[in-house]
Amino acid sequence: MKNHDPHLDEYARARLAYVTAGRPPLVLGPRHLADQRDAEPTDLGFDDDAGWSQEPQVHEPGAAHRPVLHRAGELARGHVKAIAAVLLAALVLTALVVQRSRPTTVPLEEVPVTLPTHAAAAPSVGASLATPSAAATPDHLKVHVLGAVVTPGVVRLRSGARVQDAVTAAGGLAGSAAIGELNLAAPVMDGDQVLIGTRRRPRGVVRHAGETAPAPLPSAAAGSAGASGGAVGGGVLDLNNATAEQLDTLPGVGPVTAQRILEWRTSHGRFSRVEELQEVDGIGPKTYANLSSHVRV
Repeated sequence: MKNHDPHLDEYARARLAYVTAGRPPLVLGPRHLADQRDAEPTDLGFDDDAGWSQEPQVHEPGAAHRPVLHRAGELARGHVKAIAAVLLAALVLTALVVQRSRPTTVPLEEVPVTLPTHAAAAPSVGASLATPSAAATPDHLKVHVLGAVVTPGVVRLRSGARVQDAVTAAGGLAGSAAIGELNLAAPVMDGDQVLIGTRRRPRGVVRHAGETAPAPLPSAAAGSAGASGGAVGGGVLDLNNATAEQLDTLPGVGPVTAQRILEWRTSHGRFSRVEELQEVDGIGPKTYANLSSHVRV
């Protein structure tokens, strides 16, 4: 067993103290250690009077750097605060931008609309314009259609209408109608008269206003005159002037047939021949043979 060298122990402790204090370590080669093994402690560079103790002084690592670390910590905390402030400002700015970019709904105020006075009077203007159109104007014609049509009478046509339009407006041709040489494509004018003939007397006449018209229909006064003197020579009646009472006195003619004779005369304008009595409903060959000698035209 080797002998324990107290000087070597002291050297180890001294070296440990140097290293711990942050000083460069003592480097001694083996030869140096052998030469100094028997030397006194003072010969190694240690002074017992300088406060040497068997226990080396151990210094706290980094004690000399505490002010620097303290300042570094304060600087780091300052940086963190600055970064936090910048982030907070950026967040607030972003929120403001987003808030402003949202669409804003602005309620619309109701604006009262006041119509001008002349607009309210528009209906009356329209009414005044409609009044002339109701009467006969250049745009509308009134034509009298009579004879063998379904609905004899005055019809209202547009300007430029033809005879065919007038006949159609009167309900069309009757079953006994025969227009002869009537030109259905001829134009009609306001106040014209269109007469449609029958199979017994085919004809078709368009009379313009002012031209010679058929004999006028008997009025009440004419009927009275006919009643007092309608019979001519042996009680012969004029079919164009006889009244319903006079016609009722004819053989085979009653009140109904007498009225039909008047209706036929009204729709056709007048009787042109006695034979036209056969076109009246209710007058057949036998009745016509009995009364033909008692009437004239």
